[in-house]
Amino acid sequence: MVYFTSDLHAHHNNVCSFTDRTWDSDNNINECVRIWNSRAKESDVIYHLGDFSFGGTSKFGEIKDMISRLNGKIHFILGNHDKEKIFLALMELMPHKILSVSHYKEISFGKKKIVLCHYPILSWNNMQHGSIMLHGHLHSTKEWETGKIMDVGLDSAHTIYGEHKLISRDEVLNYMEGREICSDGFHH
Repeated sequence: MVYFTSDLHAHHNNVCSFTDRTWDSDNNINECVRIWNSRAKESDVIYHLGDFSFGGTSKFGEIKDMISRLNGKIHFILGNHDKEKIFLALMELMPHKILSVSHYKEISFGKKKIVLCHYPILSWNNMQHGSIMLHGHLHSTKEWETGKIMDVGLDSAHTIYGEHKLISRDEVLNYMEGREICSDGFHH
């Protein structure tokens, strides 16, 4: 199975006060691990679309420990709070756990193309042909998101599904089923 999520914000002391998380920031890491592992199995692939951790190099060991507690194999798309050098070093130490580290990625499931970035992109590759844009950063799906675009963050999952969870590939595809294909206004 393939899952998507973003914005766990480990080590961020105030994340629970500006989101709808029902736990306090002291328990954020344990809750995020519980939520992650309640869906993902060791054989699953997870795309984390940014802001995994709010810690700098002083949190290296704690970030490594948290990743080692998570089920599955992870592709990290970096967000504004993630330190690239930390995640690249962790990928070298944990190649069985971390499959890639990047700022942007394009993947396909059959003929369905998906663009992955921490930030929502107004005009993404092949959008006029029905490709999907998945992002994080906003902590909630916004009403302005028209077309095949979706915030897959932990807090957005709560807004869409009524629970904090990883969002499966099938849930993404079902969510996109009724959404219109939009043109970026430049390509005809």
